[in-house]
Amino acid sequence: MPDRAVPLGLVLNELVTNCIKYAVKDRTDAFIKAQFRADIGTTKALLRIQDNGLGTGEPRQGSTGLRLSAPWHLSSASGACVTMIFPLVE
Repeated sequence: MPDRAVPLGLVLNELVTNCIKYAVKDRTDAFIKAQFRADIGTTKALLRIQDNGLGTGEPRQGSTGLRLSAPWHLSSASGACVTMIFPLVE
């Protein structure tokens, strides 16, 4: 289980930190939503972090921030929303 919990904690920390630094800073109507779901009977889990900031810009050249080993989806229609689905066990 630590082989799943530690990377999950690092990703969660990075996503929430980015929300605080770039999306909710100096806003009174800001929000950050975090969702984690692991349905009983399946071997996969979902992590979703969403904010109501300005969304994401173009990735910086040389940035490794969006290289993840799990399938993920980034949406920035109204703020930023990162959704990851990953295995709980191998």
